[in-house]
Amino acid sequence: MNYKKMNPKYKDPWLKALRSGRRKQTEGNLENSYGNCCLGVLCRVGRIKPSRAGNVTFFDGEDAYLSEGLREKFGIDFLAQRRLTTMNDGSLAHPKKNFRQIADWIEKYL
Repeated sequence: MNYKKMNPKYKDPWLKALRSGRRKQTEGNLENSYGNCCLGVLCRVGRIKPSRAGNVTFFDGEDAYLSEGLREKFGIDFLAQRRLTTMNDGSLAHPKKNFRQIADWIEKYL
């Protein structure tokens, strides 16, 4: 499958952050009190101003997926976002991937 190529301004810093080993990986939210999902790491790298409600952090009003505006800013299409979310959280058909594995996929396809 061909995905939109993401904005290079954010790609390399995102890959570096995912591969750094300094971030804890969480599921179901962009960010919560435990850590970040891969897209939450991108929001942090992109310096998106967060807001909090309880243990959950929101970026541009969203807590689980990138808003349309953030997808446009970062250059990530809807299908790529779905693939990244599935890799981060896992599913019955697709085992969860760690941040380094997700970074390898981003480097190859986005």
